[in-house]
Amino acid sequence: GTAQNSWFGTNQKYYASKTSYSAGKTINTKAGTNGSVMLSYTLPRTVNYVMASWPTSVSSSTPSFATANSVTSCLGGSFSHNWNSGVVTTEPTSSACGIITYTCTTCGATETQTIPMTVEVAECDHTAEAPSDEGFTVTFAGDAGVSSITVYETQDYAGASESVAADGTTVSRNSATGEPCSTGDGQVNFTVVLADGYALDTVTATSGTYKNIKGPSDTGVANTYRITKISSDTTVTITTVNNAVEVIYGDLSGDGKATSTDIKMMKKLIAGTLTEDDVVMANTDLDGDGKITSKDLSLLKRIVSGSLVMS
Repeated sequence: GTAQNSWFGTNQKYYASKTSYSAGKTINTKAGTNGSVMLSYTLPRTVNYVMASWPTSVSSSTPSFATANSVTSCLGGSFSHNWNSGVVTTEPTSSACGIITYTCTTCGATETQTIPMTVEVAECDHTAEAPSDEGFTVTFAGDAGVSSITVYETQDYAGASESVAADGTTVSRNSATGEPCSTGDGQVNFTVVLADGYALDTVTATSGTYKNIKGPSDTGVANTYRITKISSDTTVTITTVNNAVEVIYGDLSGDGKATSTDIKMMKKLIAGTLTEDDVVMANTDLDGDGKITSKDLSLLKRIVSGSLVMS
């Protein structure tokens, strides 16, 4: 630096330094090299030139500069506080905010900021109940001769069962476990409970909703049926005949006896060229499986030939 004594007369002392000083550096201006500090100033920004001056009435010593590494205060404007990352001084709770305190690493100033209240979140076990299988709906449509329907949960015709009204409903079930089943492999197993004076005539189900209807010849139990591989909701229609009306097995024509004419009629019935309205249906289902098939035709031929008597 250079001492200046004559710029504005001998009554004013000057000192100029062309040394660069970085922002935040404290400049102590002294009265002489070892004199007392007349002025202490922390630089708000980096500078390349510093000058100090005072009247001789203040001090006759020529000013000098000394720097201090420890900054005790920060200035506003372009020089801001150097905040640390903060310390939580009050923990937040579910009912009150917390406080975090920031400290300026330069001058030690502090500021606080609130921390939002905590929110309690219930733990999730990430499990969900698998959707239950309710099975397909099986609706019964029994006529006046049907007293009720005994539905078996499994295919043993002896275990768990329920009594359903002649116009009641049940569901398709797994034949082994008895659980409702809608995979297309479920079935319904049931016995038709007849009203006094009535005999079972036919058991049918909605076309296209199942694979087979098994009758007493397959189940081994009187008036007991099994409808297999139910693939959608279905209706089981049950018809009966009044025992007061004589049943003549194989007499499709209604002429009172089974003849070759009845054989021809059954063939047409099976082929679909005759309808149920064209024959006496009470006399047609000879094997009791609820449908007219080639098995009934074989039995009818034996009745006509005299090798089989049904009553």
